[in-house]
Amino acid sequence: MINNEKDPMLGRALHAFLHRLMYRVDLPKKEKNQMKEDLLRLFSYYEAQGLSPAEIENRVGGDIFGSFYTRPSPALWYPLDSAAKIYPLALTSRRMTKFRVSAYLKDPVEPCVLQVALLSTIKRFPVFATNLRRGFFWHYLDALRCRFEVHEESRPPCSYLSQSRRRTPCFEVLYYKKRIALEVFHVLTDGGGAMVFLKTLIAEYLRLLGVSPQYGAGILDVQSSPSLEEQEDSFLHVISSKGKGGFMQPFAVQPGEKRRKDRTGRILQFIMPADALIRAAHKRDISVTGFLTACMFAALYPAVAYAKPNEPLQIQVPINLRSRYGRKTLRNFSLYAVLRLPYEKAVCMDDIFTAVREQLATYTEKTFLDGMLASAVSMAHNPILRFVPLGLKNMICRKIYGILGEKTLSATLSNIGVVHEDFGGKVEMFDAIIGTSWPTNFKCGLISYQGTAVLSIASSLRNVCFEDSLYRILEKEGIKALVEGTAI
Repeated sequence: MINNEKDPMLGRALHAFLHRLMYRVDLPKKEKNQMKEDLLRLFSYYEAQGLSPAEIENRVGGDIFGSFYTRPSPALWYPLDSAAKIYPLALTSRRMTKFRVSAYLKDPVEPCVLQVALLSTIKRFPVFATNLRRGFFWHYLDALRCRFEVHEESRPPCSYLSQSRRRTPCFEVLYYKKRIALEVFHVLTDGGGAMVFLKTLIAEYLRLLGVSPQYGAGILDVQSSPSLEEQEDSFLHVISSKGKGGFMQPFAVQPGEKRRKDRTGRILQFIMPADALIRAAHKRDISVTGFLTACMFAALYPAVAYAKPNEPLQIQVPINLRSRYGRKTLRNFSLYAVLRLPYEKAVCMDDIFTAVREQLATYTEKTFLDGMLASAVSMAHNPILRFVPLGLKNMICRKIYGILGEKTLSATLSNIGVVHEDFGGKVEMFDAIIGTSWPTNFKCGLISYQGTAVLSIASSLRNVCFEDSLYRILEKEGIKALVEGTAI
């Protein structure tokens, strides 16, 4: 590589540049050599595009790695945020709270460019450059310096990510044809934080391809320094003493159909015109999140084979708190409203919309959120639970989760929101997928970009009664969806 016989100065110039880039990289020899190969592959790609050594050096930048790849202090670690503490306690090989956000480009992904883009981007997100470790009382995130690697996608979305190895991060960057996907274990962040990482990674990838990025609230400058607020546990900064809200919920109605043998289930995507979705929501005098939640309640009704007396349908809806409380954290900062509807009342659309509208108004009211925040922090920092050894915590939580699991939920809907950046016209679509977990049968993620809204439905059931009903309900509301996804 970089051995141009016609112009030997070309090879010498780039090798000198390579030496300068790697000068401050202090990693194990194998990983350091792999990073050199990453850069050499990128240089070869640039040469094939006709770039001169000076243009290559200017494109890459002389400080793309900074001083990030030096061994961190043993004292550099992060406690889990207040929302993340529960996730590793219930972790098993069959149960992992994981999700993914993806971007679909207009051109095939160049793996060598994406690899270097990740090595550059990660330095701006130090909390992502960690792995999950066990302490005596709690899990924590330990600083990790390694060659973070992109992988060609070969497994179903949101497959289990082993946390047993010491140098395994809590996220993965995957590519397939024109898609770049970020899969995240929820101990790191929620959908809001993950989208900032993904958009910043795409901007750096496009910069290395010669497209000038536009930095802003949703895309960070990878050469700037991380702020303390981005790394904070924002729950502790906005906690209020104005009462407390409850987290306990009754059992919810569960469809009694046979489940698929594959652990990750089936994924169907409804690709819809965003303006049609907005018009339908405005017609019902409700938000887009509320509109889809109501449609999901109606679609659940025919999907349920048997309902016990007084068991309601219950849909979980995450609420992003960043804008509501003016915080910029890249870690978890969401609460989870559970909307409830008696099973027998999920037949009249007008009644469903009224119920959802009223409940969302209550759950998004500031006083209610203050109470929920107080409860979340109180549970995570309970003085009795705090000093229980981690082994005993694991045993108790897994036992409780094994009995209750997510039986309080019939479905989940997470609206990531609208992506406003245009990425130089190089990105076509985004989607968001939430990994399935027993027994919640339907996990739905919504994201919109440049006039296209994508609703991804992950299901652990064999039949498609829910998806079919939802499609027909949306059609009656004036929304024609294009359906894509895995084989039924």
